[in-house]
Amino acid sequence: MSGLEHDDVRETVMIQQPFNSTPGIHGGAVTFAGTRVPVSALFACLARGDTMDDFHQDYPGVRPGLVSQALEIAGEILARSPPDRYCGHRRGRRTRDGGAD
Repeated sequence: MSGLEHDDVRETVMIQQPFNSTPGIHGGAVTFAGTRVPVSALFACLARGDTMDDFHQDYPGVRPGLVSQALEIAGEILARSPPDRYCGHRRGRRTRDGGAD
């Protein structure tokens, strides 16, 4: 078998991108790799108070590792974003239109 035993092939880990974006699927929205489940569904579930178990029950085709990657990537993006964009200021919060409360 060209230098690899059958068991070696089975244990080989394939590394793939965790997400896809295909124009014909959900209008090009970002989906979990190998599924048609939009990543936004994860954040919608969490925003309404669902647990990770709830999400996996609703979307059993999404591997837990992909969910972990989505949360990690979101955290990295937020950590690099300017705080003014998502957070209120210590002295008077800003509203969405840029005015003060």
